[in-house]
Amino acid sequence: MKTKDDYESFLQLSAVITGYQRVDLLGTGVAWDYFTSFCSIVGKSISDELWQKSSKLLKRHKSNEEKLEKAIRVELLSDNKFGPLVRNLIKLWYLGQWDELPAHYRVTYGTTSKDVSHILSGDSYKEGLVWEAIGAHPMGAKQPGFGTWSSPPKPPDID
Repeated sequence: MKTKDDYESFLQLSAVITGYQRVDLLGTGVAWDYFTSFCSIVGKSISDELWQKSSKLLKRHKSNEEKLEKAIRVELLSDNKFGPLVRNLIKLWYLGQWDELPAHYRVTYGTTSKDVSHILSGDSYKEGLVWEAIGAHPMGAKQPGFGTWSSPPKPPDID
């Protein structure tokens, strides 16, 4: 069963790994879909483990962003079990797609029948963080105006 605490851990972890604020991720309108899809694809047991582990990391390092980012790199991204999942979560937010987990992962940790490469939905394509990151709009989805794709995108201002 998915809990409010699990969803909050998902959002907090997503904010750190994407570099976007929690409110911005919620503003995409796809956060709940990503959470439920992720849990469904990887299975309850492994997703519960990931939310528990990430929640502990977030609590332990909440006052130090640099230590939190390092802990996530070392304890999640470099971990054989959680690394592929967190990398897929990053891709999910930026591209709106799930990539099938590597064969060695599937053999070692198992998988569900939903672990196949696919775009989650039309909304996930439109709301991918990649579009804002490159200063562009998703082709054929959010029209910024006639002929705007004839000019290169303008990168966002970097503080």
